[in-house]
This record gives sequence, C-alpha cells and structure tokens, in this order.
Amino acid sequence: MVRIDSRSIIFYLFGMACLGIGAILLPHYLGTLIAGSQWRFVELMFCGVILMTLYFVEGRFLILCTVLSLMVTGGVMDEKSAVSFSSVRWAFLGALAFRGTMNWITGRVPKRFREVDFWAISFIGLAFFSFYYSILPALTLQKSAAISVFYLAVFWGVASYAREEAAIVSVVRDLLKMGAVIVVAGFFFIGQGRYSGIFGNPNAVGAFSTFFMPLAISFYFYERKPWMMTLIVLIVLGLILSDARAGILGTMVGTLYVLWYRFRNLRLPLAVVVLFLLVTLSLFCLLFGAAWFFEYIRFNSLSTGSGRMDAWREILRLICLRPWTGFGFGTEEFLFYKFDIQFEEHAGAYAHNVYLGLVSQLGIVGACFFFGPLAIFWIRNAFHIDRSTSSSLHWLHPALNSILLGGLIHATFESWIYSAGNFVNFVFWMIFILQYQLNRINLHVPKNAGTAS
Repeated sequence: MVRIDSRSIIFYLFGMACLGIGAILLPHYLGTLIAGSQWRFVELMFCGVILMTLYFVEGRFLILCTVLSLMVTGGVMDEKSAVSFSSVRWAFLGALAFRGTMNWITGRVPKRFREVDFWAISFIGLAFFSFYYSILPALTLQKSAAISVFYLAVFWGVASYAREEAAIVSVVRDLLKMGAVIVVAGFFFIGQGRYSGIFGNPNAVGAFSTFFMPLAISFYFYERKPWMMTLIVLIVLGLILSDARAGILGTMVGTLYVLWYRFRNLRLPLAVVVLFLLVTLSLFCLLFGAAWFFEYIRFNSLSTGSGRMDAWREILRLICLRPWTGFGFGTEEFLFYKFDIQFEEHAGAYAHNVYLGLVSQLGIVGACFFFGPLAIFWIRNAFHIDRSTSSSLHWLHPALNSILLGGLIHATFESWIYSAGNFVNFVFWMIFILQYQLNRINLHVPKNAGTAS
C-alpha cells in the first residue's frame, strides 16, 4: 500500500477545491470544462474522483491515462462525446501538472531548476509577451496559459516520476502496450477511403506510426516478445492503409535510425540492402504497377504537397510583414482568415509546417530560440548515444532519439509541436523529457556501474 504524506493530501484537496470553485464561478473562462451544464459538472466530479485516485497511486498510471485521453479525443465519436473527452483530457493534464507541482513543493523532487526549465520558461514568457503586439491578444493569452499547464504536466509531472532508469523503461513499456491496444481497436473502424484508426484523421495514424514503430522495434530487440512483432506488423499495415506520406517518411527515418545503431557492426551491408530494396521496389512499381503506385502516393498532389506549397508561400509572404516578432503566439490558425487568404487545394487553417508556423507567430528570434536548443539537444544525444549506465539499456538512447528525429521530420508537414492538448505533441515532449532524464541519470552514475558484476 502506498504511504501518503499528510501535507500532500492537504495540498491536493486544497487544489481540487480551488478547481471546483473556479469551475463554478468562472464558467465563461473555463469554456468547455463546464459549459453551464449540470450534467457536465457531474462528469467533472466523476473525473475528479478518478484523478484523486490516480494521484495517490503510482505516477505512471496518471501519465498513461493522460496519453489515452488525448488519443481518444478527436477520434471516432459523436460531437457530444468529443466535447466531453475534450474536458477530460484537460482535467488529466491539469492533474498531472498539479502532481508535478506538488512533488516540487513538498520536496519529493529536487527544487533546483534545470537548464531545460530555464529554456521552457523563457519560451513561455516570450509567448506571454507576444500578447502586447498580437493581432488576437485574447487568443494569445489563452494559448500561452495552455502551454504553461502543458509544461508543468510534462516537464514536472512526467519527470517527477521518471527519476530512475527502471521508471523510464516502465513508462516506455506501458506506453507501447497502450499503443498496441489503440492499434487493434483502430482496425474496427476500417471503412472507405484512407484508414484513420480511432483518430479520425489519416495523418494522425502517420504520426502515431512515427513514434511507435521505432519504439516497438527497439523493444522487440530488447525483450524478444512475439506480441511486439505482431504490433510491428499491425503498425506497418495501418501506415500503408492510411497513405500518410509525412508519416511514412518520419517512420522510415526513425526506423532506419534505430537499425543503424542496432547493427552498428553491419552498417555498410545494411545501407546496401536498404538501397537495393528501395531501387527494386521503385523499379517494380514503375514496370508492373505504375498506375497503382502513382494513385497510392497521390502523384497529382505530390508536387504541391496537397496544397501545402501554396500555404507555405503565403505564410512566407506574411512573415515578411513581421519577420522578427511575428503576429503573436497561437495566431497561426487565424492568419489566413485575418488576411483574407483562400486556397483551392489546401485544407485547414494551419500552415502545416511547425517551423514556418512558429516564425509567423513569434518571429525569427522566437523560432530560433525554440528550435535551436532542441536541435543541439538531439545532436548531443546522437554523438553521445552510448552513455547508458547499463549495458542492457544501450538500446534506449537511440530508441528515444529516433522518435525525436522522426517527429521533427514529420513536423515539417504538420503543425502540432506547440499545440498543447494534442496527443502527438504530448508523446513527443514526453519522449523528450524521458531522454533528458536518462541523460541526467547517466551523468550522475559512474560509467562502470552498469557493468559491475
């Protein structure tokens, strides 16, 4: 049985009381959380009981429930259920953020700020500061507050649990098991057109594959369990049926990265085999199935990126109007509407490119401040990939780093990396903080600790 600190109970109940009072007195600002409905209030109270239960058990259960709530939100469900799950996901994010904050206040985790905290808090401060010149100040304030909660949930909520190698491996393994359930459930929703799984969007299937394929392959090499090979096959099948080109690219890069480090003594033969397979597949498709192949890759829209090229040209034109400051954080989805820009092919309000999207919001300075340290972090991991303290966990560093690489490539064609409340965003930053925590653990343990008999 878990021992509960009395101070933790007081802090937690006080926080839940504040949340309940805020939900009653400030329904306008909390929006979909209550929406003035008594039934929604009952739903919130029921969710609160679940959250209180999860708070006092092992932290990984709260982490996994948060991921699950984010995955289910926006999936195959009616509008009323989607709104309810939208409330639930923020309740879980809030509980995870509260747990991390309380662990910091009560001294369960070191109170010293990490360098990653200074980076994240500085970026959040820049987002709040953009309120003063934003074209939509209220929206900028709302989005900035959202990423603040998200920061506490991931950088403190997840990190407060993942303080040991065993805890990190446990979270990753449970994440993979939950992904297996999501994959199997998704095949019950196969219909006409591109496969969307439970997500309701084929591109979400591609993002899911980008994150979970390298993880599944790495774990299969580590544990050699048959169900993991079955999961790999199902992920590949779902990715093919989804026809998500960005997801296919991100998954291929992440998978090749894992294999490159797994078979480090066979890199040249591996490169030759991969090149041979790509050439053979291309020749086969061109000679015997050109029509089918061109239809599958949607060749007619390939040159325009399904309208993305038009959106990128327009967003670049808007960036030139405010190259250094942007138009305010969180305004990307309204820029085309605000400047009366319409497209024939491009669908959606976003630029579908996180790099251009962030420049349009916070300018070149803000984008460089955000992506610069992130790129340095990945490069440092790539050059110091063998620092694992345990010889049995050499696979974990490249597995996590491959997901970050695949995610950054996938983000070239989508806008999710700064979208709080999105499951793709949450998984990416959770992997980031797990990699960061693993690096800190390795720095404080002697190199021969993992090999001692």
